This record gives sequence, C-alpha cells and structure tokens, in this order.
Amino acid sequence: MTESRRWISGWALLLAGLLFTLLATTSLAGAAIPQERDFQSLWASTGEASADRSAGILRRRGVQIEPQWLLPEASDGSGGPPALARADRLTLDLFAGERLEVRRVRVIPNRSGSVSWVGEVKGQGGKPRGDVILVARESTVVGSVRVDHRLIELRVIGQDADGRSLHAIQEVDESHPAYRESPPTAVPRESLDSAVGGAGTRSSEAGIAGTGGPDVFFHDLLVVYTPNARDGAGGTVAVESLVELGVTETNLSYERSGITHRVFLAHLQEIDYDETQGGGDLRDRLQDPNDGHMDEVHPLRDLHGADTVKLIFDTGGCGRAFIMTDVTPGFEAFAFCVTSQRCISPGYTFQHELGHLQGGRHQWGGDDTDNSPFTFNHGHLDIVNEFRTIMATNDNRCSTCTRRLYWANPEVNDPITGAPMGIPEGQPLATDNRKTLNATGPTTAGFRQSVYQIFANGFETGGLGGWDVVPSSVTDPAVGVAGPSDHSIQPAGEE
Repeated sequence: MTESRRWISGWALLLAGLLFTLLATTSLAGAAIPQERDFQSLWASTGEASADRSAGILRRRGVQIEPQWLLPEASDGSGGPPALARADRLTLDLFAGERLEVRRVRVIPNRSGSVSWVGEVKGQGGKPRGDVILVARESTVVGSVRVDHRLIELRVIGQDADGRSLHAIQEVDESHPAYRESPPTAVPRESLDSAVGGAGTRSSEAGIAGTGGPDVFFHDLLVVYTPNARDGAGGTVAVESLVELGVTETNLSYERSGITHRVFLAHLQEIDYDETQGGGDLRDRLQDPNDGHMDEVHPLRDLHGADTVKLIFDTGGCGRAFIMTDVTPGFEAFAFCVTSQRCISPGYTFQHELGHLQGGRHQWGGDDTDNSPFTFNHGHLDIVNEFRTIMATNDNRCSTCTRRLYWANPEVNDPITGAPMGIPEGQPLATDNRKTLNATGPTTAGFRQSVYQIFANGFETGGLGGWDVVPSSVTDPAVGVAGPSDHSIQPAGEE
C-alpha cells in the first residue's frame, strides 16, 4: 500500500469513526437512545449467598441476566451484537442489598461478534471507586467488578435445558494462595543465542485513532485452551468470552499506563490436550515444539503470525511464564505463558504473564533481581495506600493491597488514592513497567511477521480494539478464521 493511500485511509477511518460516534448519540441500529436515562438492572438474583473459602470464594450467588440485554442489537431481526451494547447505565445488585450504579465509558466490538462493555463506578463528588468490564455474546455475559478494595466476578456456571448460560457472581479473596502467580523462569543466554528470531517489527498501517499515530506497535497473540478449561469456564462461548475480557483489560491497562503498543487476538481455539494426564509442566510442554504435547500449537503460531502464545488451562495455580532478561529476537522461542481460566479476570493474571514475556518483574521484595533487563522493570507495591500494579504479586507484606488495572508508572497517579503508581528510574528500587514494556515492545512485536493489516475503526474504541482486519502476507483464506464467527475480516483489497 502506498504512503498516500495509507494517509487517506487513516483519515477516512478517523472521520468515519467520528461520524459513527455522533450518530450513536441519537440512534444505534435505528433505535433512539437518550443520553440521560434511568439505571437499568443487568441481572436478578436467583438464590441465597454461599461461600467456598477453601477456594478463595468469599461469597457467591446465582444471578439471571435480564433477557433484554441478550437480544441482538438490530430491532429488525437481522442480528448483530448483544443489546448490552446499547446500555448506557447499569445497576448491579451484589450481596446483602448492596447495589452499584455503573456508567458506560465505551463499547468495543470484538471479532467473535461479542461486545466488551466498559463502565466506571464513582462515589461522592464523582470520586472514582472502580471499574466494571463485561463481555456479552449470545446468552453469555462474563465480567469483572473491581470496586474499592473488592474483587467480584461474573461467571458462567452451566447451561439450562435449552442451552442458555446460567450465571453467578462471586466475591474473590485475592490474597488467597489460589490466586497467586508463580515466579517466571529466566532463559539461559546460550539458548537465546541459538534461537532463530522472527521476521521484523511492524506498526499500524495508519496508526490507531486516538493513540498518537503510527508508532503504536501490535503484539499478535495466539490463545489456545484445553477442554478442561472450556468445561471449567462453563462452555466454549464462556471461555472464549473470558479470553476476550482479558484482551480488553490488557489494552485498557496499556492505554491508561502510557504503553504504546496494543494486543491483537490473532487466533483463538481449543486444542486436544488432557490436563489430567499429568507428568510435566504445562508451560514447558507448550513451549517445546517436539515433545509430543501440544506440538500443533507451533504451526498455528506460524500460520497466524503470533508474536506470543498463551495457553488457558483449568486448575493448578494461576499462571506461569518465561521472562525476557535479554532484549533479543532470540527470545521468540520462549514467548509462551499459561494462565488458569479462573484467574484471567479480575485478578489480571492474563496481563501479568504477558508482562513477564516483555521483561516485567514482580515487586521489589518479591523479586530483587536487578538490571535484568533494566533497573526499573519491577511492579509497584504501595503498602501505605494498599494497592499494587499488574506485575506486583499477592505479597505477604500486604494481603489487603488490591491490584489495579495499571502498570507501574511514576507519572500516573492511582485514581482512588491519588498516590503515584511507580518510582522513577534512577531512584532506589525504581518501578516503571510502562518504560519497560515500551522499551521491549518493538522487539516482541517483531517475533513474527504479521499476516494481518490492522486499522482502527475509530467507533467508540479509541486505541482499545474494534479493528478492521484484512489478511496481508498470506493467501490462504483459512487464515481469516479466528473464532466462531469472524465477521469483521474482509478479503484483502487492492494494494
């Protein structure tokens, strides 16, 4: 594609996005949507609260998603994303009569046909209290609620006789050992030197609307999941929606923290691997291309041009990864991590393990390794204000420190307490994962040559997603398949 056409395409997409946003203030799929409306309930409670403290579940209760949010958006019966995309204000009934009022911030269309709904909870005087992020597809809604120092998740717990999803909310004790990530593994330098790197860094063709232009890098991510993870999450749609929730939260965390790249879900599928067979480490089996375990993942990675690979498993820890200690293309052979389906969100293990692949370390005191690959590549733990950033783990020094959806960055203040979320480079015990990921991003994005051209459609998504995607460097039409209903992929146009 010529530079002039790239420039024109970028402006056309941006103008189209602005037009869409303007039209969306009065209509969506032909239906008028007032800007000021009453709060509407997302679900109705269906039973008394229970607990499973041995698994880190403080409280749990069944809920039924209100049917109007699961209907296709288009009123003429032509289909479309779930009607939740139109919700402006939602009420969430939690436990013991507690009710949260949530205002929509944005809606993100996903390639599977689902939508990610991002909302905020505010207290007196408009002070931020937390986030609500939901993914809706067919009869399924999954999501995370982080408010004050509490962590609540919306999960699928089964299906009814008609195959519709049954849901529950549960409040999680994030200090419980069940929600603790394992330390990453450093790769010996000789192994990195012998590995073969990928085929070059790429950036967006025309930049991402609202993110500062063409210097934004994309990391193509391949996610595979086991049948055990599918069953544990409540079915195929449920586990794939959880993955989309993880991607949405990853890109939101990047945007908030000043990180210039974004994650693109290049492909998502189930693989034939039985977790109960035991006898080996899941991460190592995923990474090894010739051990007879999950070897089919490696051709998938090449086919879809994935820079990094993540396996979603069921139980047995929260997550594990290799860590980039030398910023080199040779690390591509070790850009593999695993995450339990129960820890994807709202514990933010999905992002945490990807952070290790990009050189991020745990907080000082949990990992005192210095200058590998930087002096500032640690997560931030603030015991006084009781919060931690994504790379900071469940530390015994502060069991009440809530993980925020932010990366350590001394130039960003915690939205709830106002405290800085990092310590600048050059100071003792520096913590700046923003700088870490921005430094390693071009290398990670170059582990594989992308098979897609990606344009931001600019709707309500800014730099978070909602991509227009076309195959670019391959001719096999099967490459365009990345999920059950890859409706947003179009044939490559004339170059």
